Amino acid sequence: MTYTKQCLFILILFVVSSAQAALPPQLDAPLDNLTIYSSAAITMGASSKVGGNIQVEAAATIGASSIVTGHLIAGAAVTLDATVTVGGFVEARDAGTIGADSTVGGHFTTGDAATLGATTIDGNVIVGGDLTAGAAILVGTKAVIGGNVRSGASASTDFGANTVVEGDATAGTALTLGADVIIGGNAQAGTGAVALGVKAAVTGDARAGTSVTLAANATVGGTIIEESIEQFTNAPKEPVDDQSPQLAAVQAELAAMEAPAANQLTTSMTVSKTLKKGVYHTTALTTTAGITITFDGEGVDGHWLINSDSFVAFGASTVVKLLNVTENSTITWNAGGYISAGASVNLIGSFFAGSYILTGASTTLEGVGDGCGGFFTTTGAVTLGASNLIGPLDCKAQIPTQIDHYEIIHDGQGLTCEAETVTIKACTNTIEDGSCTLSNETVTLDVKATGSSSSVVDTISFTGTGTASIPYAVAESTLLSLENASVVATNSLVCSNGNTSSCQLDFVDAGFIFFSGDNDTALPNQISGIKFDYDLKIKAINACAGLFTGDTNIDLSQKNVNPEGTSGLLFSINGNNIAKKSNGISPTSTTLSFDADGVADILTPIYYDAGKISLYANYEVDGVIVSGSSNAFWVSPAALVVSAQLEGKDLNGASATATPTHKAGEDFDLTVTAYNHPGNITQNYSPGNIQVKLERTGPTLTNSVDGDLTYALASSQTTSTSPEFEDATLNNFLSGISTYNAAQYSEVGLLNLDVQDSDYGNVSIIIPAAAIDIGRFTPDHFQQTVVEQGSLDAVCNQNSTFAYVGQVVSDPEKGAISYLVNPVVELTAKNVQGLITKNYTAPDYNKLIAAANFIIIPTADSTISGKNGSLLPLTANLLAGTLSFGLPLDGGILHYELADNDNFFYPRNENSELNAQDNNIDFLIDQDNFVDSDGIAIISPKNITSTASINIRFGRAAIENSFGPETVDLPQSFSTQYLNANGRYVVNEQDSCTNYDADNIKLTSGTLNKNATSVNDAAGQIDDGETRAIILTAPGAGKQGNINIEYEVYSWLKYDWNWNGVDAKLFDENPSAIATFGVFRGNDRIISWQEIFNQ
Repeated sequence: MTYTKQCLFILILFVVSSAQAALPPQLDAPLDNLTIYSSAAITMGASSKVGGNIQVEAAATIGASSIVTGHLIAGAAVTLDATVTVGGFVEARDAGTIGADSTVGGHFTTGDAATLGATTIDGNVIVGGDLTAGAAILVGTKAVIGGNVRSGASASTDFGANTVVEGDATAGTALTLGADVIIGGNAQAGTGAVALGVKAAVTGDARAGTSVTLAANATVGGTIIEESIEQFTNAPKEPVDDQSPQLAAVQAELAAMEAPAANQLTTSMTVSKTLKKGVYHTTALTTTAGITITFDGEGVDGHWLINSDSFVAFGASTVVKLLNVTENSTITWNAGGYISAGASVNLIGSFFAGSYILTGASTTLEGVGDGCGGFFTTTGAVTLGASNLIGPLDCKAQIPTQIDHYEIIHDGQGLTCEAETVTIKACTNTIEDGSCTLSNETVTLDVKATGSSSSVVDTISFTGTGTASIPYAVAESTLLSLENASVVATNSLVCSNGNTSSCQLDFVDAGFIFFSGDNDTALPNQISGIKFDYDLKIKAINACAGLFTGDTNIDLSQKNVNPEGTSGLLFSINGNNIAKKSNGISPTSTTLSFDADGVADILTPIYYDAGKISLYANYEVDGVIVSGSSNAFWVSPAALVVSAQLEGKDLNGASATATPTHKAGEDFDLTVTAYNHPGNITQNYSPGNIQVKLERTGPTLTNSVDGDLTYALASSQTTSTSPEFEDATLNNFLSGISTYNAAQYSEVGLLNLDVQDSDYGNVSIIIPAAAIDIGRFTPDHFQQTVVEQGSLDAVCNQNSTFAYVGQVVSDPEKGAISYLVNPVVELTAKNVQGLITKNYTAPDYNKLIAAANFIIIPTADSTISGKNGSLLPLTANLLAGTLSFGLPLDGGILHYELADNDNFFYPRNENSELNAQDNNIDFLIDQDNFVDSDGIAIISPKNITSTASINIRFGRAAIENSFGPETVDLPQSFSTQYLNANGRYVVNEQDSCTNYDADNIKLTSGTLNKNATSVNDAAGQIDDGETRAIILTAPGAGKQGNINIEYEVYSWLKYDWNWNGVDAKLFDENPSAIATFGVFRGNDRIISWQEIFNQ
């Protein structure tokens, strides 16, 4: 298969052996299983990730929030900053420090002191295995240690409050348990005291060199032993194996590989370039930032080697493009000096540096296909910038398949009258693993049984595993061996007879044979808790003839082969349990009825647990023992049961309205339990190949996005709407149960999770589970910002926008102030980790409904103070605004726009008679009410505090006294006035909005009857604050006198014209004036005159 891939500059890990100078070369252990090796120190920047294992000769410092999926070994101190995750074990020759809320999946071993920070996460497993130190151990609060804890011989151990240790806790000197600490095993202080804090508990014994003290409500489940000194000794501090000689040899061999003349590279690569497979050379190499290098594989397997005599320096954002490169191809870079990469460079392959390796921020490294890639330094340090991704977290080391060892599996005894079957396995993993990873190479070899008088050979061919038939006719001991293997194993032969690692196979004339109803002595695999799906029989043989007839008591037992020991549920025959085979446990005497051929039925055989087992039969008479055993066969759980819960309550939502809900990114409990057919937990279950299938069942629209389910420590999977089973690594099964208390889903919506063991026992047994719905997931919170502060408007906005105090429109309660531009806030739905939950705005999953109470109704201006010294009261009418989401907004983002019909006015009273000034209305987010129907709220509200203002004016209307001849129509002046910034009422020249209407004129008689005049039919808007368009008609010659005029004005233009200076102003009077007719207005020919009075 070929594929095309584009990424930022990248290389692939392949490995090199000193035994050959060819591509791809091969590294010896342990380098072949490392992503990073430094002959000096390693420093990882914050939020970096390494997929695979790390080994360094000096100190290791891992930045905050970083992840290492494999193990970490350091020749000096190890420092893990806060919230670091290491999926495997950690070993430090010197001191070790684990920061707060960090996790180490395996054991944590230090040559000196070990310090574990506190955890704020309840139940956080800060160390999954044993915690062992050469000096003192100090553990912070709430830590969980999955194994035993032991400090140095001359040092103490201190546990912070609420710590849990699942195994024993041992200190060289004193052992101190804080409040509520739980020790699952024994507690021992070698030479000092054991002190239990309030409510602390030790499940087993408490032993101290001096005293054992218990605070209030502390308990010891076992025996308290005092004055029992035990001197411990520390194991010697062994140095980390130095791999620099191997790397130096590798680099020398690579450097010696000659490049053809056409493959000599310039020292400065300034433009994009394409490289075909082969060996390249340069004296030094620098790439210009942003260039593209294309590796063209032409669709066939190939290898690249680029040798630099000195250094390799990649410019920032260098891009590599893989074109038709097969998954079996490799790319290697070999520098005599250092290797450096600028920011945002993506690397593919293996990097060998004579000195140091240095990367900038956001560097990535991966291999071709699903390989990890690797960094290896011969003399210098490895320094990673922040947010590096070195080896994808699910990558696989590109190690050539090889057979580590062969394994012969037999039952230790055969009969001389028929061939004995033995199993041969070709294993690629190390012997120490105790398991066997089958090779995919086809092998031909001889299986030989050699006794004192004879030997038998069976030649077989197989891939991974095969069987050999050994017909040995002499009753004696033989030794099994393998000869003439077509593929030679790296390590020696391993044998297993179900009890020991012996290659001895004893042939006897008399014994028991277990077989199925079709006379097959290879008992097939079964399902736990169900009667065997065949007739189980046993035959007693002596010299190839039946040994017994009739009812005979036979001692029967069942042996745990994998896992070993005597744990777990029992095997029953015809409803009666038989014993587990073990030293010290007597087998169960069982009456069997043998026929004339020496064959008996074993009725209703059921094994209630899981694992690999074998059956044993013994019969002793007159000092003669007849025995036999079945082959080892697997019994699998009937089913796996998956549950997702929080505080014991199922999270099983299957619709967009389902309850309960759970916040995206928040921990919940994910449990997988193995059950037998009657519904009991199979305690001995240990998985073969767990797979998960994760479906996003809501939302499912094409623009919806997939989320990540974290289902185990450092293990996650991305959802799909058309998923398939994928390999997964669950937390370890303990007593048949795998539990992860920090499961998380990153997005909003619904999941369906299915689990299966696709290869239980490595024999292709599939254990199914019923898929479960998980959900409904909601955001954790809204992040809110103001994207539009908005601006205010008023009814009168022709010249300069202003509003009168008390001004309303139509409805007496609808203020004249509104929005010119509506304010808008933006909400972004986020999970617990602060990442956007884009699916929140999918149909049916957005639970936010626009409401008027999203904003606290403002009751006062934010800056204007009334005469009483307090902020000026304001009447606001807020309505439900408009909620918008979807394009052009990104997923998970919503806009809330305040309503078009929101309106405001300032109540008109004596307190508000103020000089004209610009207003300021703040709109405060109501954090309690700005929530969706699931209760998701804004965590840090940002108020709208910069809305553009308008000018607020305390106004009044005025009409002036008028006079003139009784024979001429009399204009009546009308104006609007406001209290200006200087505290004077002046004509409001910006008012060209206020309506006037002569019908609002009211006349009353003075010295002249009001009926002597009338008002013209005039109406319109004032201009620049006034009008003289209202006319009183002339009463006629001889009709002299005055008439009272009153103009009915809007409430916000009334005034207290007759205020007595003492009482509160009421502002409820219309403007009034006197019109006088019969006053001579002078001769049109007189320009001016003046009256002078004598003093």
